[in-house]
Amino acid sequence: MIIDALRAPAAISLSLVLMWACEPSMDGPDASRADAGVAVQDGGDAGRAAGDDAGRDLDGGDAMDAGPPVTATCEGVDCSGHGRCVVDGSVARCECDEGRAPVGPTCLAVNTPSWPLEVAGWNRTRLYPGLPYVSRVAVRGGAYPYRFTLVEGPAGLSIDGRTGTMTWTPETLGESAVVVRISDSLGASETLTLTLTVTTDGARFVSPSGSDGAAGSRQAPWRSLDHAIEAGGADSTVYIEPGTYPVTGRIGSGAPEAFVGLGETRPVLDFGGSATAIGRDADQRLLFQGLEVRNGGAKLFWLQGRSSHIVFHRCDLHGVRSDSANNPALIFSEDNGARTPGEVASYDDLVVQECALHDQASTLGHGGGVVLYDVGRALLEDNEAFDIDGHCIQDKDDGYRNVFRHNVLHGCEIGVSLLNQASQEDTEISYNLAFDVVEAVRIGHQPGWIRGIYVHHNTSVGAPIRMRWSIGNDGSGDINVYANLIVHGPAFRTENPDTHGDITTAGRVAIDGNLSFSGSGVVYESHWGGRTWTFEEWRGLGFDESGRFEDPRLDGERRLPPGSALRGRFGRE
Repeated sequence: MIIDALRAPAAISLSLVLMWACEPSMDGPDASRADAGVAVQDGGDAGRAAGDDAGRDLDGGDAMDAGPPVTATCEGVDCSGHGRCVVDGSVARCECDEGRAPVGPTCLAVNTPSWPLEVAGWNRTRLYPGLPYVSRVAVRGGAYPYRFTLVEGPAGLSIDGRTGTMTWTPETLGESAVVVRISDSLGASETLTLTLTVTTDGARFVSPSGSDGAAGSRQAPWRSLDHAIEAGGADSTVYIEPGTYPVTGRIGSGAPEAFVGLGETRPVLDFGGSATAIGRDADQRLLFQGLEVRNGGAKLFWLQGRSSHIVFHRCDLHGVRSDSANNPALIFSEDNGARTPGEVASYDDLVVQECALHDQASTLGHGGGVVLYDVGRALLEDNEAFDIDGHCIQDKDDGYRNVFRHNVLHGCEIGVSLLNQASQEDTEISYNLAFDVVEAVRIGHQPGWIRGIYVHHNTSVGAPIRMRWSIGNDGSGDINVYANLIVHGPAFRTENPDTHGDITTAGRVAIDGNLSFSGSGVVYESHWGGRTWTFEEWRGLGFDESGRFEDPRLDGERRLPPGSALRGRFGRE
């Protein structure tokens, strides 16, 4: 049952801290880049890794078991002095006082999401013998981070215990049952059951050495991707050999459901200066995996109709240029009109994981790496967005229950923006790293209402969280900002000198448990009018009672030092 995310905290709330025998780092060697496992391959700026894991092979030999839980202790679980720690085997939990919500080892004066733990997107289940299979289990809801355990599967199949990435190279035809247990950090669990079918049926192949007059098999591949889109058939999988392929066609309801790159070098899909539209039925699905896609004109991928269940995994998306068009973007969904509160408007269940999104140029500064109209239940996770004229990620209108998690965002105006052109409801922005941006997060912008917003555990260097005037509109409220780490400048900004009434009146905004630091001592500034507040003045307004103002001494990779007592409390680590 879906619980209303706008509810007030219960009188007694529980915070569970799981202690695992094998607990991987949330970040790799370089936290200034996404933990994405994808590398951009063009050289120069594009040669930067888009992931800490870019230097290691996640397609095999890197899987881990979650390991058995170990006995927990209350060490470090102080519940902010507003509750008590209780140990139950492998779990240390906070029982919080009335009006407080459990957040890791603390009890904060905020609301937290109560969305059910659920699998997002879809996993490809038809495999080809002898070809590597890589598929990541995407998860929304519950309490991040998650643990993935392979309960049942064929010999040789492995799963990464932190990311849920399954890898296998099947050799023989047949079916195999796979059962994956997903556990969140509050002890909730969900089970994913799949039947993997190893078959040559439904497989199409494209190669630079192929011919469109051939059969499209592995032995006789096609030459052009346009031909594969037209002739591949619905529900088929197109395997693409390394090479460069012009693409001019629309991906409609009769097109294949999966496009998978083969080899160590990503195949290149060149859109020739125009967008490729995706227009599919709401019950269809679509996968792009292991591809470089470039040169899209004003847009690269343009979602239309009610296209849903679209997954981008380990792709490099770049090359959008426009000096006149509105909303230039690498992934764009077309506005289809108003939605009903509590429901998805048009595009359901978009998943983007471990992708690089970069090189979007617009002299208008209008648009972003991703621009979303009418999208619900989206998950953007472990991506790197950079070199964007506009917003790295822009949820522009009628977003519902979208999650923007654990991305690295830099070289753009705003990291993540919620613009509520008509509405914005139930949105989570968490565990991201933002630097070289003007604003880390923007909450509210346009005339609509915005409510049920959860901005937490983000790390921002030199950029504030900004709340604009629309947070005071009728219907707006339940905006929660907590456990973030914001340094080298004011942590919070509102629009005008008097706009602070919108964040202190009638409980519209709850801000607690953040760590901020600036050399000037300023925690808040107004965008206009020059008003500033120090940390003590900020706390006097009722904010950040359990927050801190101190220099966390981030290292050169924008990470907390090893062994820092701030880890697990503030920011993405």
